[in-house]
Amino acid sequence: MSGRESAPPGQKSVGVGELFALRNSELKDDDGIVFLVNADWCWCWQRQMQHNIDAKWFGVYNDGRVCGDAFSRALDFVVAQEGALLLPLGIINLGTLRKTIKWFDGIKKFAIRGQGKNTVLTFDNIDPPIRSNKKNWVSEPFLFTFRGANANQYIDSLVLENFCIDYARQRNQGGTSLEALGEFHPTLHSTGTIALYLNYCLNPVIRNVSFSNVYGSGVYLRRSYYPLCEKLSFYNVSANQIVARDKRMDRDNSVGAIFYWSCFGGLIHSCIACNTRKYTVDFLSPDNKQQINGTLCGYIGFWSEYGFQSKNRDNEGPPLIDCATHIDQDADTASRGIQISNCIVSGYVIGIKGETQTDIYVLNNMVLNCYFPITCSGVRGVVQRNYTNMLHCEDIRCPQGEQFCRRDIPRQAG
Repeated sequence: MSGRESAPPGQKSVGVGELFALRNSELKDDDGIVFLVNADWCWCWQRQMQHNIDAKWFGVYNDGRVCGDAFSRALDFVVAQEGALLLPLGIINLGTLRKTIKWFDGIKKFAIRGQGKNTVLTFDNIDPPIRSNKKNWVSEPFLFTFRGANANQYIDSLVLENFCIDYARQRNQGGTSLEALGEFHPTLHSTGTIALYLNYCLNPVIRNVSFSNVYGSGVYLRRSYYPLCEKLSFYNVSANQIVARDKRMDRDNSVGAIFYWSCFGGLIHSCIACNTRKYTVDFLSPDNKQQINGTLCGYIGFWSEYGFQSKNRDNEGPPLIDCATHIDQDADTASRGIQISNCIVSGYVIGIKGETQTDIYVLNNMVLNCYFPITCSGVRGVVQRNYTNMLHCEDIRCPQGEQFCRRDIPRQAG
């Protein structure tokens, strides 16, 4: 039997390809590979198993129609069976789906692969949480979450490549609650969303993926072993909750293009992050009275922080190295060689940053229009052959003024 491109309203689509009639009482209908047609007689249609799984088999559309449920079924199948989920050219609208894959006993190696810049994942609006207290920040659900359980139960060799994520359909783009949109946007009090969140992953690869219109972070990797981010591009992927709840201005804000947190090793290579977003609210900095209107609304382009062990935090180690026992301040517990190279960063408060027990190598990058182009704080940093130019922001004081500057004076940078 030849598969159909699509089914009439209310009926299943079995996608393209060939299916075979089979009588088997043990197979279950998964709406992509197996289709039950007669429960009493145990007859079904079954697609011949392959390593590459076409997302269209599960009913994923590429014409902008909502297909989040179909995408979710297809990804769940690949995660359980092993292989690559192949995405078609076109607009794949995941609607209100915000997909999470958690480690489970038997999880397989898997990949999600598109066909380049013309495979575009979009998302329909989800209204943000209502602020119960006007001092509280709000945030959006992460778009994709891949979460291992611990250092022994991790997601192995995840590959994400050759597609785009566009968050422009989100009404507030991950920012503040809706009642504040009429006042100003971007807002001072929002954490935004995270497009790709990975935790406890071994050798994850994110390659040739582009991100646009994300108010929040692009890629956030925690407690992972040798992550690779290569040939990624970010346009207006930024946020900066610049004023803390207690009115302090020297707090970190985990929003930017790529963040490696407590990772062992890793590479950020040939990536581009360009942010043009600026504050539009008239507000004087509590720190140095700088007018915030017109200043950069983007915290850090690329950065890493924390080694794989810290005596101040529990259960930080990524896969395979939680066994390390030396947690003294002077012990060799750094992240072992985070490298950021051949990248371009423009329009962030800090372009590239390494901090707190993270060996970092910053090589051959171009950093433009950032208050602090490159900084290494409390780390062993090697900074070589980079080009920096503050461009339009050199005559503007960073709103996070004296406290921020004192905190981020480069140290041990060569």
